[in-house]
Amino acid sequence: MKKFLLGLSFLLAIAITAISCSKDNVGNEIVLPGKANTFITAKFKTAKVVKVSKVNDNLTKKEFEVILDNGIKIEFDKDGNWVEIEAVEDDQSIPSEFVPEKILAYLAINYPGLGVNSIEIEDDGYEIELTDGTDLDFDLQGNFVKVDE
Repeated sequence: MKKFLLGLSFLLAIAITAISCSKDNVGNEIVLPGKANTFITAKFKTAKVVKVSKVNDNLTKKEFEVILDNGIKIEFDKDGNWVEIEAVEDDQSIPSEFVPEKILAYLAINYPGLGVNSIEIEDDGYEIELTDGTDLDFDLQGNFVKVDE
């Protein structure tokens, strides 16, 4: 009886290990839309993708999250358009090329010396977080709307 229970326990352990390994592999098989891959390749030429996750957040239209080895996190919608670019470290800046010129000009005058930690495109405009933690809202034309508290 002891041998039977020991054998059964061994088989159960193998089955659990096989199932958990197959779940891990599914996460590695996430396929980004071609547009997202093209964006990463073109805009972050020297960075390597560290992690890709499926988000499925219907409220914000975010579908995929990509973390790069340079400390940048990019979230894409289902079509591969970026909806948020964020530096993982709060005091780190994202490349300014993703921030519209009008917003950059406003920041240079009103928040000199601060970098942009994240930018998110929403239906009605942009949400910007600065490296000091200040959140700002802009409309789609890049006009300042308010400090978001």
